[in-house]
Amino acid sequence: SSGINAEWPLRPGVFCFWLLSFRTTYCFKLLDFIKPTAEILRQAAKEKVIRIILQFYRNLLTNHSAPRKAAELMIQGKVQVVMGQLIEKNWKDEDIKEDVEHVKGVLDEMLQDMSTFDGYLAEVKSGKLEWSPLHTNPAFWRENAQKLNQNDHEVLRMIRILLKDEQDPTTLAVCAHDVGEYVRHYPVGKYNIEKLGLKERVVCLLDNDDPKVKSAALLALQKLMLNNWEFMAKTNA
Repeated sequence: SSGINAEWPLRPGVFCFWLLSFRTTYCFKLLDFIKPTAEILRQAAKEKVIRIILQFYRNLLTNHSAPRKAAELMIQGKVQVVMGQLIEKNWKDEDIKEDVEHVKGVLDEMLQDMSTFDGYLAEVKSGKLEWSPLHTNPAFWRENAQKLNQNDHEVLRMIRILLKDEQDPTTLAVCAHDVGEYVRHYPVGKYNIEKLGLKERVVCLLDNDDPKVKSAALLALQKLMLNNWEFMAKTNA
């Protein structure tokens, strides 16, 4: 397949990244290669390629002078999701399982150490959203809804871009959901949603082919239009 064949031209570069990652002085410059190698790792079929990338990540998380930054970039690149997939596989090379467990353990611990909003921000910056407690837990939104206004509404602006350009149905549905939760827990934010053009983006999702995207968009628009969403939710329960 094209995924398998694509590994080989990139393998020498990955090997060089791994070698350089043993030198702390080079680690900071290697951070730019976390996301590209994560994409290679998703498609890789050869155990040698997988092992080199895993050891590259392991070095960045241990040898690097700023392992938190390396971990944040890996989380943005959804490396922890790939680790969850790889840990379920049977490997001829037993060292791969150990490397997977180590990288996954470090990322899980780092994710717990982050504040919930830091984790949310990292996910939004990754451009790929998934249904997780960061999105579905009302407690998160009660505590953090107003934080979406920080840095000139940075998060809302990123969500607007995703609603315009992203094709992944799950990401679109979660974005629409988040818009609804934002105004549900921060009613004054309806003005920001209008001003920044997010309502228009959500309305466009009503024409999406995916029924889950349509449903999420409709629910978000209902929250935008109603002053007492909690009352309606209890009435319909």
